Amino acid sequence: MTELSEDLSNAMDKLFHVLDKSVEEQVKSIPPPATPDNSRVAVLFSGGIDSTIIAFLADRHVPPAEPIDLLNVAFENPRRVRTDIPRNKRKLNMNKTTYTVLKEGIYNVPDRISGLEELEELRRLCPNRRWNFAKDIVQRIMYPSKTVMDLSLGLALYFASKGTGVIKNFDQDVPYISPAKVLLNGLGSDELLGGYGRHRSAFNRGGWSELVKELQLELDRLPSRNLGRDDRIISHHGKETRHPFLSLSVVNSLSQLSVHLKTDPRLDIGLGDKMLLRLLTKKLGLELASSRKKKAMQFGTCSARMENGISGGDGEKPLYEE
Repeated sequence: MTELSEDLSNAMDKLFHVLDKSVEEQVKSIPPPATPDNSRVAVLFSGGIDSTIIAFLADRHVPPAEPIDLLNVAFENPRRVRTDIPRNKRKLNMNKTTYTVLKEGIYNVPDRISGLEELEELRRLCPNRRWNFAKDIVQRIMYPSKTVMDLSLGLALYFASKGTGVIKNFDQDVPYISPAKVLLNGLGSDELLGGYGRHRSAFNRGGWSELVKELQLELDRLPSRNLGRDDRIISHHGKETRHPFLSLSVVNSLSQLSVHLKTDPRLDIGLGDKMLLRLLTKKLGLELASSRKKKAMQFGTCSARMENGISGGDGEKPLYEE
């Protein structure tokens, strides 16, 4: 895809305009911090393409003297702990730099690795910003959501939005609590731009028309499946989450585009899914993020299947009977 069609190039420019404007509106309405050293905004940051471009755009609109917190969470999942570090290095495809930084830490889960890599990419493109990379009841507060998958996602959101962890200060881990009361979230990108594996399955099953139906279904169930649960968990800490991808201007703009300009299931994974966003991200200089493959939050943080007896097919099962 060395040369873009005029339609695709125009669609990419339009996405940048509406998404950048969405981030600007959602950031600039936040009251300024008590001191410039405090952050007014944080990003729920996995290091994936969605959270990375949100962080990149936030840098354009947050005053340069203020830091931006990148909240990254990882779990010591007993199912995933490995003692053979070289084997772990090969499995996770870590580059030499990342491997040196992480060494044999038990929290070197996919989202921690991608988060550290994207932190370096943000530092390269936005060198004047201070990025605070903060690494780090749930069943009750997420109710009525109560499936195994709800709990896996809820755990990651609960600890990430809490905003407590450590940041690096002269190569030392220093305890840190994010003062940001507003968290930016990349939710909505997959639903609008065809980022899930089931979108590829829908296309294989019935072509473009079946894919359009699947994307519409995603949007229709987003409030009950994601937004309500996430808001209940994050607001438990007295914080608010904002979704730049779900602003009316972004949704309306993307809804007017032909589906083949947004995603192309005929292309490889990591290229065709969320194709339009990947092209934009690459144009902005976020090379690593533009080619990063989708990894669900519960697997990227290793919060999935923390307990024995829970298998991969249990995601939609209820945790308990009422």
